[in-house]
Amino acid sequence: EDLYLDNPLATLIRVVNFNLKGNVSETLRGVENFRKVKEPQEILEQTSEAGAHLWEKYEKYAQEYDKLLAKARLSAEENADDSLLIFIYESEHNSFTSELSNELLIRYPNKIVVVGRHDRGEVKASLRAGPNSPDVDVPLKVSVDGLRGYGGGHKKACGTCIHEDDWPIFLERFRENLALSDDKD
Repeated sequence: EDLYLDNPLATLIRVVNFNLKGNVSETLRGVENFRKVKEPQEILEQTSEAGAHLWEKYEKYAQEYDKLLAKARLSAEENADDSLLIFIYESEHNSFTSELSNELLIRYPNKIVVVGRHDRGEVKASLRAGPNSPDVDVPLKVSVDGLRGYGGGHKKACGTCIHEDDWPIFLERFRENLALSDDKD
């Protein structure tokens, strides 16, 4: 069983991640509440005021995250034969691209995961590849060239921001460049 999925530790990881979201004052309030907590059960069982506040914010974000995760998993199942798992969503306020891409990679380790969200005329995306998949850093860099966008990161985990009009071109190039990099291995 993976530490990131479906167990109390995974829930605590999400509580931490989701309490770091929001504006600066909300985040600082969350940090202060974490400082007051003496043991994880205070959060999981809401046995202290600080734990209850952390849990409340977690639940607020978890509802949106879980809906997006369900849609992404459905998309993965509907496109099971595709080596890429591509999920793009609409959200004006909350970004879950990193969390979703990490979880989807764990659930679908043989896919290259691309999770993005539309934001003010751009697609902001997280790209992930498992240990047996081609690296994503070089294909990303080559695919962005000449487009309105940028991106970078590590061999197996990158981020990118592409103008939404250029997104289809980027995806086509990214697929081609992944195939080329896979042929070299």
